[in-house]
Amino acid sequence: MTAGQLPTTRPHPWRSRLGLAAWLGVVLLGWGALLTAQAVPELPVALTPETGWQADDRAIAARFAPVFLQGFVGAERFDYITAFDFDGDWVGDNNWQNAADIRYPLKATVYYAVSETATHYFIHYAVFHPRDYKGGALTGALLSQAVRSGAQASERLREVPLANDLVLAHENDLEGCLVVVRKGPAGLASAATVFVETLAHNRYLPYAPRPLVQSDVGFVALEDERPVLYIEPKGHGIEAYDPLRPLQGASPEAAPADDARAAAPARTGFFGRIAGLVTGVDRARRRVNGEGAEFLRRYHYTGEADDPDQVTGDIGYDLAPIVSTLWPRARAGVNETYGDVTDFGLRTLLVPGHGEGPIALPLAIGPIGASFRGVEGAVNMARPPWGWFDMTERDRPAGEWFLDPASVAARHAPELGADPPVYVHQPLFGVIRLAALHP
Repeated sequence: MTAGQLPTTRPHPWRSRLGLAAWLGVVLLGWGALLTAQAVPELPVALTPETGWQADDRAIAARFAPVFLQGFVGAERFDYITAFDFDGDWVGDNNWQNAADIRYPLKATVYYAVSETATHYFIHYAVFHPRDYKGGALTGALLSQAVRSGAQASERLREVPLANDLVLAHENDLEGCLVVVRKGPAGLASAATVFVETLAHNRYLPYAPRPLVQSDVGFVALEDERPVLYIEPKGHGIEAYDPLRPLQGASPEAAPADDARAAAPARTGFFGRIAGLVTGVDRARRRVNGEGAEFLRRYHYTGEADDPDQVTGDIGYDLAPIVSTLWPRARAGVNETYGDVTDFGLRTLLVPGHGEGPIALPLAIGPIGASFRGVEGAVNMARPPWGWFDMTERDRPAGEWFLDPASVAARHAPELGADPPVYVHQPLFGVIRLAALHP
């Protein structure tokens, strides 16, 4: 398969005991995944009666798409949220350079993926920036190269906690969040956001809009069931925005960020130790770099990808499906988009069975692209969602947070359900809902 070429799927009539799963409304697609127990032919692509599962996934993602409050310090352009192929190609190692070229508008795009159990939707959102430029657009990259070569950082840098995280710049940056939505009796109109986790500096930060039993979960504000999240400038870590500090308008001048960041009240335990992680890193980075005042601009879903340079105030963003953009290129291994691969091995998902309980579906993922190709600063540093991890949970299976979000959410917030999750929809593995979405 050549670089940039996408895998194709040829449907065949299904046969095997997995037909029982299809009987209950779950169909398995090809997408290239192999069942390891025995050779099983690819199964037919099932579309919902009216719009197809892809359109239904988009409708779900659009309904709960977060409000992102993007921080800016100095030059705005390098903190614009955009698409990986903003410059018209999927080459990873020209994005740093092309981000500075005003011929390429950085139109607002957010990536998404949807999976589903009988009771909940699990929606990943990923925001891309061409540069992670902690330490500055130039000095951050130079320091990263120096550290990689074994050179010593200055005394000023070594005095600051998390110094590497503050100054190491790299080409490409993808951060994101997981939004867990409890289904309602009236479809999406009655569904409710119950849990949110964000990614910031290799930590997953848990939040909920309503109190949970466990004390290690922070608070996230919602706007019509949409989480309100803050993205730090330069490093782009994400956390819940402080709802106690109301925005006083949508323009940059009317929405100074100051230092109000941590959305959660003071807590003990895990969250007490990490609450305000982005705040602390942000403050330290600003002290190291001698940065000026910060302001915010608000990104919200409109279905249109605005060019931030052409609008004032709020910025509308569009959605792009991971399943047909970043994922197929990762399946091709090392290429123009991905700089290296990781072997994700074998995974097992539970899907509905007929009369005998759930069926365990073994899937061979194997080696796939796990970091974006980049040469500026730290090489191949940015990761796609299946490459994300929490540095306190490195013993967990690679990619679990993205590939099996229901299990992770249940572990981090047991109130969401203690039973092993049974997926009725996980298109990355070919598990597709048959029932049409009730809007």
